[in-house]
Amino acid sequence: MIRARMSPSLAATIAGVAFLCAVPVFPTPQTDGSRAQADKPPLSLDDIMRLRTIQDPQIAPDGSRVAYVVSTPDLEENNHDTDIWLVSASGGDALLLTGGPGNDRSPRWSPDGSRVAFVSDRDESAQIWLIRPDGGEARRAADPETSVQSYWWSPDGSKIAFTALEPEAEALPAGNTDDSLLFDRNFRLSQIFVLDVGSGAIEQLTQGDYTVTGLSWSPAGDQIAFAAQPTPRVPDIYESDIYVVTLATGEIRILVAQDGIDWQPKWSPDGATIAFSSEAGTADWIANNYISLVSSDGGTLRNAGKAHDGLVTRFEWSADSTTLFYSANQRVTRQIFALSAETGQIRQVTSGDRVHSSFSLSAATGTMALLVQDPTTPWEVYVSPVNTFEPARLTDTNPIVRER
Repeated sequence: MIRARMSPSLAATIAGVAFLCAVPVFPTPQTDGSRAQADKPPLSLDDIMRLRTIQDPQIAPDGSRVAYVVSTPDLEENNHDTDIWLVSASGGDALLLTGGPGNDRSPRWSPDGSRVAFVSDRDESAQIWLIRPDGGEARRAADPETSVQSYWWSPDGSKIAFTALEPEAEALPAGNTDDSLLFDRNFRLSQIFVLDVGSGAIEQLTQGDYTVTGLSWSPAGDQIAFAAQPTPRVPDIYESDIYVVTLATGEIRILVAQDGIDWQPKWSPDGATIAFSSEAGTADWIANNYISLVSSDGGTLRNAGKAHDGLVTRFEWSADSTTLFYSANQRVTRQIFALSAETGQIRQVTSGDRVHSSFSLSAATGTMALLVQDPTTPWEVYVSPVNTFEPARLTDTNPIVRER
């Protein structure tokens, strides 16, 4: 039996449609206090199909603005058009940052906040583009041989590490006499490439007999921690381990090697520790995953998040390297928690009958941007202080819901 790991954004989107589909399409008896609501027309199936979906809010390093993705259904073309928008963290009208043909996704602020990188397929293959947040023309950062999967800015903003499939071999695989594809054999593996933002030069950093699933820069920018598994096959996720590669030499050392899933490495801001998502040595499709810690030099693994009973969907370090903020499902909601890296003590940050998701942190201001959804409101972007949760809504992407 295979455990399918659905992305948080997809799971939450499905949950949101389920919430909205539960809204009655016929009038129901109302009290006098809610008669005004009853006079509004009900949501129709066409209304629901045309709802726009928000994804991936990314707060600027100085906390001043939030970049996020809006996916708009195109029913005529049976597709979605995705663009990147900006909204001030203090409120106001949201502004379209990217538009035109193609799908734009995964906005990421440069460390100094002067540029927003994003992935777009406007030139057919998915490539990294750069644009200034005040507007202007976007430019393609480079032209790799294969499509970009995911990417990460270096701490000083001079480089971008990204994962992509290895370029196709010119020779046919052994046993092939034509250009047919052999199922479950001769996999193309994902490797790490490093882009020099100034020159556009690209260097392939890893070439191992594994496929890379995620990475994290060291604060000094001289090393990269990454997770890898033998092949892209789903069962091979239970053989994923954590490695560290040194940029100057290309030397690779293994940091975490144990049974089960070990992935999503996150280097602490002080450089001393690497956090990662782990099944703590248990290769089981129904096992919990935990936030575990290991010294960046290697050594004993520590299950810091063992007090949490459930699946952690994402996590980020605090600026002072003392706390890990993470999101996890809680019954039919999703909440954000704060985990002490030293003591393992857990504090629930958010509350209520809501789904809180896709948060990002501003180290300079101690604020977060996140998506929030409840049974009557689809995803919207909110901001809040991290230590005291006081969410302020920034966007109004689907006013039709309020009008129904």
